[in-house]
Amino acid sequence: MRDVEQFSSARAFPVAAGVQQGGAGAIICENFDILRKVVGETDCTWLVAPAFIAAELQQGRMVMLDVEDLPTPATDISLVYLRDRTRSPAALLATEHLRAMMVELAAE
Repeated sequence: MRDVEQFSSARAFPVAAGVQQGGAGAIICENFDILRKVVGETDCTWLVAPAFIAAELQQGRMVMLDVEDLPTPATDISLVYLRDRTRSPAALLATEHLRAMMVELAAE
């Protein structure tokens, strides 16, 4: 982590108060496409799902770093939908997929 903190980071939101962050600064932008462009053209680090940058990883325009001591914060995951409304088949499929992923992650 010490090596990674020497670089600026790109993120969609500010770090919560009291959380340790690197001293190299951050670029904060809620637009993930802009963050992808900034990271692709600089030496910023970015904690993002590999699926979101799959093309960049495959083409070698970005690389994934193996950071052994990366802190893993607790995260709440919520599924929100309108009560008494019929969900689409796609929404039902996504819900089941997410549930299966959570079961798999919990088993690790």
